[in-house]
Amino acid sequence: MNQVSKILAREDAAFRQGRADRDAGMASGANPYDEYDQPRGWMYARAWLRGWHERGLEIEAKRMARAAEPASQKTLRIRALSVRQPWANMIATGEKTIETRDWQPDFRGQLLIVSGRTGKIEPRGCAVAICRLADCRRMRTADEAAACVPWKETLFAWLLANVRRLEPFPVLGRQGIWWVEVEEEKIKKACAVHGRESAV
Repeated sequence: MNQVSKILAREDAAFRQGRADRDAGMASGANPYDEYDQPRGWMYARAWLRGWHERGLEIEAKRMARAAEPASQKTLRIRALSVRQPWANMIATGEKTIETRDWQPDFRGQLLIVSGRTGKIEPRGCAVAICRLADCRRMRTADEAAACVPWKETLFAWLLANVRRLEPFPVLGRQGIWWVEVEEEKIKKACAVHGRESAV
């Protein structure tokens, strides 16, 4: 029994004992209104603790399921960013090496580029490239060529490195940066094509 299960069991026992003490007090004519008649705070705390415990079990189950998967089906958890077309394709081909936003991220590392679902340029709503977010700073006028957009004082320049084009596959986009799980084999294929298999 792990630590959380022990705590839950101890709290259950205390609650049952409290109920028994209350019933005994009522039988003897004592005031029946005690803390066990108003367990709101206790219930909230126990619900939080049980949710934490169940979340831990869920994470462990996912970890074990992933370990049991065949090598060809293993998934990779990676951050993703939605980019509208045609800029997503331009990143994939290496023409655009700076992405611009009016906000800056708080991380550096691997980033999956997902094309937006709007517009007429294909592919839409698909992962098209994987790269490394190397740095982020204020946009400069000299960044216009690499960013493929005009300079704007309010924009931040996201410096993309080690860009590898992917065979497009559907990914549900979101705003901002989010975590997504993709088949590891799809990423390895892209790395092998570009001679960077060790980068995964």
